[in-house]
Amino acid sequence: MRDEDLQKSIQHVAVPTYIMHGKKDAICPFALAVPQHLSIKNSKLIAFEKSGHGFFYDELYRFNHELLNFLKAD
Repeated sequence: MRDEDLQKSIQHVAVPTYIMHGKKDAICPFALAVPQHLSIKNSKLIAFEKSGHGFFYDELYRFNHELLNFLKAD
């Protein structure tokens, strides 16, 4: 995955998309989530301020809340 470039494909995503990303991620920097969000029409970017790559552990309750919101959305 390190060498994959999905920039051309990502513009064609046509399903509801939540992009959840830890602001302190040292493995995959948060700055990479911004162009993803801008490239996917009607996507929503959820920033986990206190977390790194494991935001789903670090902020478990918020992650669950955001995931349930996404699943309930029309």
